[in-house]
Amino acid sequence: MGQGHVVLSWVRTIILLIVVVLFIVFYQQISSRVNDNTNAISTLNTQTTSLKSQLSSASQQLDNFNSQISALEKQTSSFTSQISALQSQFSSLNTQLTSLQSTVSSLSTQVTTLLSASSQTTLFSSQAISQGPGVQTLVYTFAPTYSGYIYISGSSSSATGYIMVTNSTSGASTSYTFGTGTTVTASLTAGNSYSIYFGNRDASGTITATLTGTYSGSSSTSSRTTLFSSQTISQGPSALTLVYTFAPTYSGYIYISGSSSSATGYIMVNNSTSGALTSYTFGTGTTVTASLTAGNSYSIYFGNRDASGTITATLTGTYSST
Repeated sequence: MGQGHVVLSWVRTIILLIVVVLFIVFYQQISSRVNDNTNAISTLNTQTTSLKSQLSSASQQLDNFNSQISALEKQTSSFTSQISALQSQFSSLNTQLTSLQSTVSSLSTQVTTLLSASSQTTLFSSQAISQGPGVQTLVYTFAPTYSGYIYISGSSSSATGYIMVTNSTSGASTSYTFGTGTTVTASLTAGNSYSIYFGNRDASGTITATLTGTYSGSSSTSSRTTLFSSQTISQGPSALTLVYTFAPTYSGYIYISGSSSSATGYIMVNNSTSGALTSYTFGTGTTVTASLTAGNSYSIYFGNRDASGTITATLTGTYSST
C-alpha cells in the first residue's frame, strides 16, 4: 500500500513536470508569436504613418496641381481674350491699311494730275505758215485732259495776222490779234475739243508767221514770272542797249523771245556779281534760255553786230525755276 502510494506520487510529479514543461514551451511560443505580431503591428503602424504622410503630401501636391490648373485656366482665358483683342486690332488695322492705300492711290492720282497741270506741254513749235488774204489756216487741234491755258507766241510779218481759237464742242470761237512779240493766252476746258487757226485780215497781201504753242494747267505759264513784255528796241551798229536788270531770289532760267529785223542781233547776259558775260545770237522765232543763280545780279542787253545798219527788235523775258 505504501509502495503504491510512492509510485503514484512519482507519476503525479512527472506529469506535473511534463505539464510545466509543456506550459513553458507553449508560453515561449505564444510570447514569440505575440512579439512577432507586436513587431508586425509596429511595422504596420510605421507603414500606416508613412502612408498617411505620403497621402497628406500627395493631397497637398494634388491641391497644388489643382491651383496650378486653375491658374493656367485663368491664364488661358486671359490669353484667349488677348488673342481675340489682337485679332480685332489686326482686323481694324487691315481696314485702316486698305483705307490708307486707297487714300494714297487717290493722292497719287491727284499729284500726277497736278504735276501734269503744273508742267508746260509743247503742242507745236516754230510752225511756219504762209497765209493768203482774207483766209485762215488750221494750225492745231487739241482735246485737253485737264482745264488750263494755251499760249501761242512767235512772229508775224504783219499786224493783220490773228489767232482764232474754236471750241469744236460748243461751237464758240474767239479771235486774237497776233503780231511779232505777241503772246496769245486762251483758257481751255477739259473734255472739249479745240481747233487753233492762224488768219490774215488783209484783203490783198500774203503774210507769213512762225508759231509756237504750249499748254499748262496754270495761267502763270508754268509758274513763269514776266520780267519784261514786248519791249521795242532800235539798235545802232556795233552797240548795246540795256534791256533789264534782275537779282533772282531763287536759281532758275530766263527765257527771252520775240523778233529781230536782222540776224546780226544778239542777247548778252552779264552776271554783274561774277563779271561773267554770255552772248546768244537772236533772230525772229529764236528763244534764248540762260541759267541764273540766286543772289547774283544780272543785266540783260540787246546788241547789234552789224557795223553799219540799225536794226529793231521786240523782246519778251520771263523767269522760271525750271
